[in-house]
Amino acid sequence: KQVQACSVVGYKYGTPTTLSSCSPFYDVKTSEMYAIDSNPSKLFKFDVRTGLTEYMWDRYTGVGGRLEALGCNLNDGYLYAWNESIMRLIKINPKDPSDTSGSIVEHPPMSIYPSGGTVNQGTYYLFNSTRSSILMEQGISAVIHSLKLDGESNAWKTLSLKGSQAMPHDISFYPKRNNVAYGIYFKDLVEVDLSEMKISRLATLDISGVDGYATSSFDSEGNLIVLYPEKNKLFKVDVSDYSVDELGYLTPYYQNEYLRSSYTDFAKCM
Repeated sequence: KQVQACSVVGYKYGTPTTLSSCSPFYDVKTSEMYAIDSNPSKLFKFDVRTGLTEYMWDRYTGVGGRLEALGCNLNDGYLYAWNESIMRLIKINPKDPSDTSGSIVEHPPMSIYPSGGTVNQGTYYLFNSTRSSILMEQGISAVIHSLKLDGESNAWKTLSLKGSQAMPHDISFYPKRNNVAYGIYFKDLVEVDLSEMKISRLATLDISGVDGYATSSFDSEGNLIVLYPEKNKLFKVDVSDYSVDELGYLTPYYQNEYLRSSYTDFAKCM
């Protein structure tokens, strides 16, 4: 949560010749998250601890089409979002959100309407529940399209998952387990295991006063932060014991700038 820099200039006979003065401690911002609201497309930054929401831009300031499925790539510090109107993945500079010059033109092998998106270890995942009766007859519950953001080739891969029909609106990878993501289906905690290629409904969470779809992302401490956009209400979920803490409501940066759309999607840059 805090960092400090110190340095040793050199050694002589095993003894440091010069030890510099250490810098002051600097706080690492662990509570900031980004969210995209697709009705119309608006980008927000908010603080989980305070609930304060900062409005950054909407689609009329340079980004056309409805954006959703937001993820953050730690390797380059950019946000990535799916533009449903032109079927492209675009990358957004959080320091200059109107800068989307780095659009990725390639698209998945079929037209899809994603439920959510996330980035894990330099790979973007576009998640959607299946609407194909053919796939459902094969027992496939959901499809994940993956794109390696840092590779030379921008070729999409398609993964089919089997298991529970509880399809979360959004998924986020758990920082403490490789290839395992979590999401919320109404009030149920759902696990997506890419190692076993299956979806499992784990538990019905003790959440009251909300309904509808939820979006979620893990914070720096491994807690799943969940937002129900229709009520603008935040919760914190421990995926190890399914306990829930109510965090309260998001506070608009200025009048009427809330996250209200059912297409809202989270991203955390940790």
